[in-house]
Amino acid sequence: MLAALIAGATASATAGAAPERPRFLPARDVAVDYVVQRGESAAPAARAAMRISYAGDGSYLRIDPSGGGVPIIANLATHRAFLLFADKKAYLELPFDAKLQRVLALNDTMHFTRTGNGTIAGLACVEWEIRSGSETGHGCITDDGVMLEGEAGTGKGRTLLRASKVAYGVLPPDLFAPPPGWRDIGRAKP
Repeated sequence: MLAALIAGATASATAGAAPERPRFLPARDVAVDYVVQRGESAAPAARAAMRISYAGDGSYLRIDPSGGGVPIIANLATHRAFLLFADKKAYLELPFDAKLQRVLALNDTMHFTRTGNGTIAGLACVEWEIRSGSETGHGCITDDGVMLEGEAGTGKGRTLLRASKVAYGVLPPDLFAPPPGWRDIGRAKP
């Protein structure tokens, strides 16, 4: 479920009615900077930062971790992902199957209960309790599907994801593809 909170959310609201669940992906191009805290500790070592960029048509997302982590581009339409290795100017293409996509994104197999309203990073959001099997978490998601806060737990403890900055605007298409001239270091088989 943590990965679902990281991947974002979308709403299926009808005009004038409160949504029964959030959007599963943002409705427009957006880049969100997050602070991620793992475990109960507030120690700096338990914190990390990342940027997640979403194509508004719902076909792509890109995760850029801070501190030298490996960026990931997911093509949700073709079920393929790319790991980008800047030091080698290379990328690795991997399968991103429908089962994995259901795990990594909020979806209609999860149960959502609206619990209130909040404001994070200067934006209004709806607070949701989220259940998937035996796992529970919460999210605060804008009406247009941007996850501003999410928390989930696994056997390894809880993880909190909180937006520090949200930037709406047209994102360049090349953000969602390996850079030109980079070497393909292989394609993993499905």
